[in-house]
Amino acid sequence: METVRVDSSGSGEAVIRCNACGRKKTANVAAYKELGKKIKVTCPCGASFLVVFEFRIHYRKLVSLTGDFLRDGSEEELGAMEVKNISIGGLGMQTMHPHHLKVGDIIRVHFELDDSQRSYIVRNAVVRNIRGLFIGVAFCDNKTDKALAFYVLP
Repeated sequence: METVRVDSSGSGEAVIRCNACGRKKTANVAAYKELGKKIKVTCPCGASFLVVFEFRIHYRKLVSLTGDFLRDGSEEELGAMEVKNISIGGLGMQTMHPHHLKVGDIIRVHFELDDSQRSYIVRNAVVRNIRGLFIGVAFCDNKTDKALAFYVLP
């Protein structure tokens, strides 16, 4: 069964669109925020699909950028990474090798955007979640980065 990701607004509303017929419905999905599960939806046209609601503060852009990361306070390189998604508030990265990071660790990420200026980004981030080699981090240096802000515009 097809799975569709649906972004939710800050008010908890989301527009669910059926890929079979194109019908759209706006619904209040705030109650699903705590569930974190896929919800089965059946459209009046008869099509059924699974929906995952995204309750993000910032728009997230899917990317494939190479870089590296260091544990805070260490000058020893921990490893290479690929940035898989990025937003103004953080990123999702895949490490190339096993790591010893834990939720709450502070790391420094280094990567180059594929924009026309080849902007080089260096940010401090806190590890928020770990799923094997995939790590989700939130930027924690309160830095305004114009290149990154323009890059992630939808």
